[in-house]
Amino acid sequence: MVRKSWRKFEQEALDSLKRKYPGYDWEEQKVSGTTGYKPDFYGQDEDDHRDRIIAECKYVKELTNANVDQVARYNYPFFPQEKIIVIPQNTVVSSDVREHADEKNVDIMRLRGKRKTFWDKIRDSL
Repeated sequence: MVRKSWRKFEQEALDSLKRKYPGYDWEEQKVSGTTGYKPDFYGQDEDDHRDRIIAECKYVKELTNANVDQVARYNYPFFPQEKIIVIPQNTVVSSDVREHADEKNVDIMRLRGKRKTFWDKIRDSL
């Protein structure tokens, strides 16, 4: 799965988050006034303002513990109920990094490529 740029990847990630969490208002690059932290996406439930989600996009070949720690730092000042790292389909995630993410209560969300339909394949072969 080839993406033209990380900006397109972030847009696909936001679209995916909006589909997965339909009752949330999403903000891009929300800056904390106290710490200056700036997650890629900040979602807040429309009905319960205390229900929050932080999502960070990582367009990398391999996910590291440092990436997980960066997202875990967003506990203060945002106090999210869920912390998510969004990665492309081809990003390598070792079992050590998965365990570290579980310890820090960070979910790893892998974006899947869009499957080509029969007609798309025919169109591409012409």
